[in-house]
Amino acid sequence: MGKPEKPDPVKLFVGVMTGYPETIFDIKNELESRFGRVDGDSQLFPFDYTDYYGDEMGDRLKKKFFAFQSLVSPKELVEIKLQTNELEKELAGKLETEVARPVNIDPGYVVFRKWC
Repeated sequence: MGKPEKPDPVKLFVGVMTGYPETIFDIKNELESRFGRVDGDSQLFPFDYTDYYGDEMGDRLKKKFFAFQSLVSPKELVEIKLQTNELEKELAGKLETEVARPVNIDPGYVVFRKWC
């Protein structure tokens, strides 16, 4: 029988999607103020795999991922998602756009684990 153990810390990342790529630098700064220093990021790339977000966010969406230096407990993901939802609302209020949701921020994590 397995023995329950405290979960290992995980690598936090967020995906940021927007039709306003000029805002990415400001969004990165906001994320760092909440979750610590970014230690890795992806290229900004077109998010054209689906039109699911079109009505709410417009077209010509771009996406970028940011990874954070500090590891977190996987239990924190719920609170982090609530914080990114609030940040989305704040940014929607600050940005003068023609869409209801100018930014989508989705957190996730990667688990580093040795398998025996």
